[in-house]
Amino acid sequence: MVRLNAIIGIAFSACQAAVVRDVGSHDDIDRHQMDVNLSSVVSAKVSATLELLSDALLDPELGDKTNVGEALKAASGQMDMESATKLVEKKQLTPDVSNLVAKVNTGSFGGFSEESLAKARRALNELVEKAWIELDDKIFKCKGFQEMNRENFAQTTRDIMRLIEQINDLERIEAESIEGIAGKETEITDTEAILAKETKLYNIEFAENKAELTIRQNDLDVFQFILVFTKCPDATSLAQAHMKVCETRSGHKTIFFTDKAAAAKYNQMLTPTAKKTIDNILRAVEHDTHASFLQQPAGNVSTTPQPKPAAPVKGAEGKECGGLDPCMTCGPDPPDCALLHDKLSLMWGEFKDKVDELTMEMMKNQVEFEELKENLNTQIRMLVKSKARFQQLLAEARANLAADRTELKEKYRQKAKLNKQYYDYMKLCKKRISWILAQDMCAIKTVRNAVLENSTECPSAKIADCVMDSWVPQQCTVSCDDTCDPSQPFKCGGWQLMTRRPVTPNDDCGIKCPLTEKYKRCGQYLCPIDCHMSQWSGWSKCTAECEGGFSHTRVPSA
Repeated sequence: MVRLNAIIGIAFSACQAAVVRDVGSHDDIDRHQMDVNLSSVVSAKVSATLELLSDALLDPELGDKTNVGEALKAASGQMDMESATKLVEKKQLTPDVSNLVAKVNTGSFGGFSEESLAKARRALNELVEKAWIELDDKIFKCKGFQEMNRENFAQTTRDIMRLIEQINDLERIEAESIEGIAGKETEITDTEAILAKETKLYNIEFAENKAELTIRQNDLDVFQFILVFTKCPDATSLAQAHMKVCETRSGHKTIFFTDKAAAAKYNQMLTPTAKKTIDNILRAVEHDTHASFLQQPAGNVSTTPQPKPAAPVKGAEGKECGGLDPCMTCGPDPPDCALLHDKLSLMWGEFKDKVDELTMEMMKNQVEFEELKENLNTQIRMLVKSKARFQQLLAEARANLAADRTELKEKYRQKAKLNKQYYDYMKLCKKRISWILAQDMCAIKTVRNAVLENSTECPSAKIADCVMDSWVPQQCTVSCDDTCDPSQPFKCGGWQLMTRRPVTPNDDCGIKCPLTEKYKRCGQYLCPIDCHMSQWSGWSKCTAECEGGFSHTRVPSA
């Protein structure tokens, strides 16, 4: 890209220097020609003919095929004598030739010898021959500038089309990136909302299960504590195990520990559920004990004396017991220790199952939640990466857009400058060529024919001027030149041989034929730079997991 800008810049400098140098040289000599219209000194018909001829000589398609001799012959026949002599009088002629020309304008042809006519003929023919050389030089220089300018103009136009295509593609990528970023942000927001919702539901359920597990664990701890004291390995009753079955004033059965530390721990651990469960167990054990005593044979009835009525105890239901208002009454017949232990063991098993069941359920919920959380977080990370890739594409697209738009603006400016230089320079070229054709060739030829009209040696009707064929261009020695120096216009590039041959050779009285071969500058512009791509690389990661994305494969190397 930088090299292309340098190419156009060098070409601009070369064109500008060419304009200044070439026009300046002609302005110093024929400045009046640049300010005066040709139609003001010749007839409109002749002016139109010469302007058409100058246009044809510089036309890229017709220039090399235009026959200058035939066109001069036609234009000379249209030019009147008064206009021709006025134009010729401005030329630097010898005194005797100037005197002869002046008399021709007044119609006085007598008194001139053949020697004087021959001298005038040779002088006038030489002026036309010099003008023809100048005309060829001017045409070649103007066409060299034309080719250089138009090729640079075409390169600039191609660059503009390329930049427009690149900008359109980058704008498409920019729009897709913006849409992709918005889509990923929406997906991220939705996924985060799902994660927040699932987290909230899990935390609520976890808090409820944890509270329930605490209750169940507390109940389990109560029965675990009681089981330790109801094993009774060496005792057959709770009385012998320092435990009693008592009933509170509210009618609930409970266990009373004679050991104060055990009683304090028991009362601290006891939960409402455990109280109710123990009450049911103790009643069931009491019922079973009574039933077993009724069914027992008479010979096996124990003769153990009946215990004394139990004294009130304190500590049940948080009251100080005593006096006429006891809090708790302990029964005289304690249940069987082994039977109570079995009942409590069964109940402990049920509570243990409930604790284990809830624990497993909480562990399962935790695993499922952690798995869901990891999946959602993985999706979020993937979406964030996709969004980052879209953001990178967007940043690259906008950076390239800014650079391309700046370059496009510069290209439009360069194109306008090239066009202005072209039309300004070619306008001066056409005007100068028209003046050469009119003043230095057609007018002189018209005056010469008038001077020699009555000559006995070279009458005008019999004079055969040289008529050359069109230029035939050969191949340029170079197609382009990367060494062109903007400070030295028309000194770079290559050379193109131009050839022509006489169609009508001149006689001794006519205008001599000019050169049949001439070299013209060509290829005066820097070479275009083709795009070279690197080898295909491996596929980069796609910007999307599904539904379409982008993947880079290679980049331009030049």
